[in-house]
Amino acid sequence: MLAVQAALLGEVPSCLVAVGLRWSEDEIDAWFYYEEPPNDVERERVSELETELIAGFPEFKVTFHALPNHLAQDAEKIMALAYRRAE
Repeated sequence: MLAVQAALLGEVPSCLVAVGLRWSEDEIDAWFYYEEPPNDVERERVSELETELIAGFPEFKVTFHALPNHLAQDAEKIMALAYRRAE
């Protein structure tokens, strides 16, 4: 989780609501929840963060998702929040 939080430094736009994580022995999944459906710039930013994590953890299957805010619906699959906007 610390690696995801470090990758987020300086990369959190005001429209990002939360980043949820799930991991296992060989996988890292992250869900980036935005106020509105993410645009091309936001999806590209998530892709760049995904690439950064792949470079740091080549032995893991890393998958990042950019989504509109469905955090409450997805709560079951998330193990931890790497980021959550104060509201």
